[in-house]
Amino acid sequence: MMATFEVSDEKLEETELALLIGKITMLWNQLHDTTRYCFPIVLGENPKLVSAVLDPIKSDDVQRNVVLSVIHFALPGDQHADLRDEASRLFNLIGRLAGQRNGFVHSSWIRTDGGRAEVSSVLKKPHGAIDRSEPLKQGMELLRQIESALSQMFILWGKLQSAIGPRSHHPQYNPS
Repeated sequence: MMATFEVSDEKLEETELALLIGKITMLWNQLHDTTRYCFPIVLGENPKLVSAVLDPIKSDDVQRNVVLSVIHFALPGDQHADLRDEASRLFNLIGRLAGQRNGFVHSSWIRTDGGRAEVSSVLKKPHGAIDRSEPLKQGMELLRQIESALSQMFILWGKLQSAIGPRSHHPQYNPS
């Protein structure tokens, strides 16, 4: 005979929240990678250079600022002003979403006396305000916004590639 398990509403909410935080994390990591990939798109460099330049920088915000600076450097002149502005708006949006993402991923989640999962007011991090009464609803909206930013990033890639034009491949460094 198969055992049956009863799942309380509180446990179900906690499981849904854990899955949502996992989805937010996974999609955010993809957005982070696509943002970094703008670097070799505009400079035509070996993607390993991206790691050499950006990996020592621990702050995602500073990494985004470096990549945005590279975009601005590689696309000078009035003919690229709209594209630079579009990139700046998208990178600023990602920066605003980062605070919300940090709120979900780095907060200390507790179960209240009423059984609901919420952010601990004692251990609450200073970034990313989370609506204590509706964390699932707010998390779903954040997930939608991250998905939208990721779609916008893919469109930006195409525009950057078109603006830069075809590139010849740089010779690969061979230490031997």
